[in-house]
Amino acid sequence: MEGAKQKVADCEANVEAQNKTLKKYSEELAEVESMAEALNAKMNLASRLVNGLAGENKRWGENVITLNEEIGLLVGDVLLASSFVSYIGPFD
Repeated sequence: MEGAKQKVADCEANVEAQNKTLKKYSEELAEVESMAEALNAKMNLASRLVNGLAGENKRWGENVITLNEEIGLLVGDVLLASSFVSYIGPFD
């Protein structure tokens, strides 16, 4: 009879140890799942940022083309402005 009681006590101790292990791993699983959700949210934000910057790249490229065209006109604009200033200078 004592041998059976000892086996029952050993089994109960084993079940308790397994329950503690289960609880520990359940907590770890919940933590990992919350970290995965946070990383998914960061990934979505980063994806939106990259997509937004892709549109900016196109706009900046068009802006560079426009500015390069305006550089060719800069000398004429400066010449026109300086001639106007020198003409209007002696008049009140």
